[in-house]
Amino acid sequence: MIFVRALFLFTLLAMGTAAQSDQATPGIKLYDEGKISEAIAVLTAETRSPTGRKNAAVFNALGMAHAKLGTQQHAVKALESAVKLAPRNASYRTNLSYSLIQTGKSRNALKHLDAAIKAEPQNSAAYLLRARAYLETGRYKPAESDYRRFENGAPLHAIGALIKAEVQYLLARQQMVGPRNGFQFLDAAVQSLEVGATLCSAPTECAVVNYRLIPLRRIREQFEKELVRLSNPSDPPIYDPEPDVTPLTILTKPRASYNDRARRNGIVGTVALIAFFGESGIVEFAVPINKIGYGLDEAAFEALSKLRFEPRRRIGVPEGVVRRVEYNFLLY
Repeated sequence: MIFVRALFLFTLLAMGTAAQSDQATPGIKLYDEGKISEAIAVLTAETRSPTGRKNAAVFNALGMAHAKLGTQQHAVKALESAVKLAPRNASYRTNLSYSLIQTGKSRNALKHLDAAIKAEPQNSAAYLLRARAYLETGRYKPAESDYRRFENGAPLHAIGALIKAEVQYLLARQQMVGPRNGFQFLDAAVQSLEVGATLCSAPTECAVVNYRLIPLRRIREQFEKELVRLSNPSDPPIYDPEPDVTPLTILTKPRASYNDRARRNGIVGTVALIAFFGESGIVEFAVPINKIGYGLDEAAFEALSKLRFEPRRRIGVPEGVVRRVEYNFLLY
């Protein structure tokens, strides 16, 4: 997936404090105070004590602390223990699902999210995470349905805005009913990130928000131009010239593979993508302008992910740029 998920490491959507005040242990209090490394050491010791090993809140706090540090495998292990001790706790299942998705176990996450929603139908975080899990497993219609349900509960913190934007971005990539539908989701993703930018406080949070917001804004600007171009298809792609810039140079552009199913059905055409070519030489974000189905859209994205280039430079300094990329599928 081009949208980088590894940076969602600093909080979980379902978190408030780790436990009610009457349940708070020394380790939980350290977690609530934001002393994450210290909390992990104390919470780990507490899970080995006779009372702690039976306290679901301790395991939940330990899992959330690991999730904040990005050690998701440890987070999953601790949160699985919390759910085992308190299987009806919707928040614990939601937190576990987040870490399962982070470790590529979206199908397993769906089971816990279903249970969380059954136990707590108003759990908007669970709907949003389930939408993301559905997208990860290729179930796009239920993903959009869950996203719509989440819309009733607006994000109240930066991570909520980030995950909401990720779901909207993935829905824009699917473009289920045409390019204008894709643009609507892309525009919504940008708006969610703008909300996140106003809500972030820690420098790390703000950096992650801006990492997504800046390129997606530029993709949105280009997408608007492409929508105008759709009514005049003979017009060339529109790029505003800039002075003192060394243009982007494509080094290798692997061909998109043509699958047997598309060949049997005589499918031909062009998949056009709007992509953000990052300053590090990697295509970081992309959305389709059009789709032709039969697995060819996915083949175009796969080929794009393997494209290599020399980034555009401004006065010698590399910077990101948005460009249109086309992949042609022809029968010979």
